[in-house]
Amino acid sequence: MSSDLEKTFDTRCKQFVKTLRTSDLPTASIVMPMHNEMWSTLIRTVFSVLDAGPYHLIQEIVIVDDASTNADLSVPLEQYITIFGGKVKLLRLPERLGLIQARLHGCDHTSGDVIVVLDAHCEVHKGWLEPLLHRIQQDDRVVAIPDTNEINFDTYEVILYGLWCINFQVMITVRFAWVLKLTPTHLGCCFAVSKRNFERVGRYDPGLKIWGCENQELSFKIWMCGGRLEIIPCSHIAHLFRKSFPYSWGENSGLTHIRNCMRVAEVWMDDYKQFYYDRIGRSPKNVNIGNISAQKALRKSLQCRSFHWYVQEVYPSLFAPLNTTAMGYVGFFVIC
Repeated sequence: MSSDLEKTFDTRCKQFVKTLRTSDLPTASIVMPMHNEMWSTLIRTVFSVLDAGPYHLIQEIVIVDDASTNADLSVPLEQYITIFGGKVKLLRLPERLGLIQARLHGCDHTSGDVIVVLDAHCEVHKGWLEPLLHRIQQDDRVVAIPDTNEINFDTYEVILYGLWCINFQVMITVRFAWVLKLTPTHLGCCFAVSKRNFERVGRYDPGLKIWGCENQELSFKIWMCGGRLEIIPCSHIAHLFRKSFPYSWGENSGLTHIRNCMRVAEVWMDDYKQFYYDRIGRSPKNVNIGNISAQKALRKSLQCRSFHWYVQEVYPSLFAPLNTTAMGYVGFFVIC
């Protein structure tokens, strides 16, 4: 395990973790989906979680094999995980279902109070789990997200970002300047959610296929339906960002992603969905997004807020004017 993650752990965080009574914290089930994951990164992630502990708070690690074809992930993996004495479980999917459904199948086989979704190519810091569980214990409508750094793909060195804020805005509150940071959306590589809260918001939309827009859907649900997304800087992990996908999502992977995002837009984005449709040059009229009546009924039953509220209160820096006559760009091109 890399020692570089140690550098990210603020002394105040060390003191904070020491004050926690781990015997009082809820238990966690780690859900780890994978498809043809490299043996070394998979086993590295499992050992990292178990070494960081606390062992008694980890109810189980559920590895969800999304129909891998690598030989070492068949019988050799089944034999190897027996050394963990039942703490690590292996769930096999009979056919390729994709990341979203693999996560849901994993969640169906958990028994802990809190579900922690974790990619199978991560490294966690000692003391990463307790702050996540503590925050959810305080408010189980919070989705707790660790501060995430990067593992270099070539050298496996940890690249320290400090405050993780790639591709989404981070707003810092003053209540606990080093502990609590709100975020409009989240990275999917790791997050913790109480099982009760996950069930309350309908988990992931079961109509989402393979991969894409599940992070946005869950983020909108949580914020608009009475919850919060919080980055917990006293929880640190590092994630291996690949240069490209090491496997195929099928011939129509791009269309699948668009279809997923359209489902999310139709259910949650209200009038703002038109910004997305204008951007991609498509609409539900020419893409079959499936039946979304159950998702709309869920939103109504939870009495969720409007997307306008989300933009104004959660993501105020987002430029999204509704009353726009036209959109485009102005350019001046000179060819020498």
